[in-house]
Amino acid sequence: MPGSLLASLTRIDSQPKSPVTTLRQTQLNALIFLLSGAICLAVSATESQPPALGDVTRLQQADESIDQGRYVRAIRLLRPLSDRGSPAATNRLGQLYYLGKGVRADADRAFRLFDRAAHADDPDAMFRLGRMYLLGEGPARSMTDTDRQSAIWFFEAARRGHAEAQYFLALLFLAGTGVEREPDEAIKWLRRSAAAGHPPAMRFLEARPQPGP
Repeated sequence: MPGSLLASLTRIDSQPKSPVTTLRQTQLNALIFLLSGAICLAVSATESQPPALGDVTRLQQADESIDQGRYVRAIRLLRPLSDRGSPAATNRLGQLYYLGKGVRADADRAFRLFDRAAHADDPDAMFRLGRMYLLGEGPARSMTDTDRQSAIWFFEAARRGHAEAQYFLALLFLAGTGVEREPDEAIKWLRRSAAAGHPPAMRFLEARPQPGP
């Protein structure tokens, strides 16, 4: 605290002082005077600044810009948030690079952004990364065992409640892609996805032949 700092600097020994000590004390007093002025100016400057726009507000503004088709503005808002480690901002930025909205489409960069956000526990980024593995997009073009990687990321997103990931994971279990073929496991994930309101999962279950009596 400035007060405690100034108090410690202004503490004067009660013992008699030599001329050298007196000179040093005079210099110290001058330093204290300058320091106190600097602290007051710093506090005044800080109080005069408008409050910083919160990251949550910036993310909301970026979402609004995306909804309005103002993609360049959205990118300007998202980049600093992503640089500061926001998984949600990193995921949204990845989507814009993937779709080529406000920037030139760049699957490699989108993949890296999804990967970073997925490792920071963003379920939607996990799903999007899994889909890029499944489709062999971006760096996944030259990777091996991408079906297995897609299943891993779909599962991680699905168990966190991501309805679309639950649907895709179910399809992998039905086809035996990246996982062992397990129709019962597929139906379990389809039901979870449908319960969350995912239309393709709901249509799939409605069209599925029901067992007889």
